[in-house]
Amino acid sequence: MKKFTLIALCCIFMSGNDEIIKQYANFIQDINEKRTGLTEIEIQSLSNPFIIKPQTTVSSNIVDINETQDPYRLYAIFDNKVKINSLWLKKGDLIGPYTVEKIKQSSVILKNQTQNLELNLTKGKNVNISYK
Repeated sequence: MKKFTLIALCCIFMSGNDEIIKQYANFIQDINEKRTGLTEIEIQSLSNPFIIKPQTTVSSNIVDINETQDPYRLYAIFDNKVKINSLWLKKGDLIGPYTVEKIKQSSVILKNQTQNLELNLTKGKNVNISYK
């Protein structure tokens, strides 16, 4: 009985809405019509709306230290990342010939095949942030 009632209601609803079905058919037909856009000349004349910044992130986790020509300097330690020179790195990332080996509370250890290098945060403007 419930199925019969449901089927009857669907038939009544569908038969009384021929106008809505025609509206949807017209809407779909309008969508299918080919739309014209900008010509190639108009596209070429557009200017770039985005500001282009020089890349400062580590590309594929490898940095050529000869490009920076700065000695390694530890600026910040945050969570499991360190800022050395202008680059944010995590354990296992490469900077020049060194790999970030270990991140401590106030220093980081860089390691290559022949030596370990420990960079310390300098005293002065350091800020300790604690949270609960």
